[in-house]
Amino acid sequence: MAEAATEPKKGGGVMKLLMGLLFAAAVGGGGGWYYFTQMVPVEASEAETVKRADPIYWPFDPAFVVNLPDGAYMRYLKVDLALMTRDVQLPAMLEKHAPLLRNELLMLFSNAEYEKLLNAEGKESLRADAISSLNARLVELGAAEGGIEDLYFTSFVMQ
Repeated sequence: MAEAATEPKKGGGVMKLLMGLLFAAAVGGGGGWYYFTQMVPVEASEAETVKRADPIYWPFDPAFVVNLPDGAYMRYLKVDLALMTRDVQLPAMLEKHAPLLRNELLMLFSNAEYEKLLNAEGKESLRADAISSLNARLVELGAAEGGIEDLYFTSFVMQ
């Protein structure tokens, strides 16, 4: 009876080998997955080394003042704004064509509805319309597409 207790069990070595292989495969698969998900494509790393140009802000002076239709009441809107671009050639074009661009914005602002401009969504919609309108006009004049990246209202007064 003592002999049975001291004999090692057979077949345990194969099970340990299989468990070791399974563990190695899991670790290797996990390591491979981590490596491939952390890889950065070459194009992206090259793009990161190219520095974007600093923003250029171009203010429209003087302020825009337009009448706003509002039923029987006469309302007005006074807006100061600045444009943002990264194209170093665009400010010269803005200066050259300022009367045309001011007219474009005056027509846009004077057609705005007073009630819609009372909330942030209305102001944001007007801002987006102004950017697309100016960019379309500048493309007609020979500027690169999307030259104006943003438009900022520096003053916005309605009465």
